[in-house]
Amino acid sequence: MTTPTLFENLESIASQLLIEIRYEDIDNTGGLCRIGNSQVIIINRDLDINQTQTVIATALSRCSIDQLFIPPKVREFIALHSN
Repeated sequence: MTTPTLFENLESIASQLLIEIRYEDIDNTGGLCRIGNSQVIIINRDLDINQTQTVIATALSRCSIDQLFIPPKVREFIALHSN
């Protein structure tokens, strides 16, 4: 799976889960957090696409994604980045 396709799949999963992705100037890579009643993935805007995908996958691994259709390669990528 190409990097843009993987990235688009990860973004789509976050969107389906109603998780906003924000790119910010922060001192670490980022991750999943709660702001009010909303879940947000905050990502360091200076990361490259591979690092960004890792942050999103790690965040999604903490969410309930079993009910979603996710291509096997994307599901494997998320599982690979679970804590």
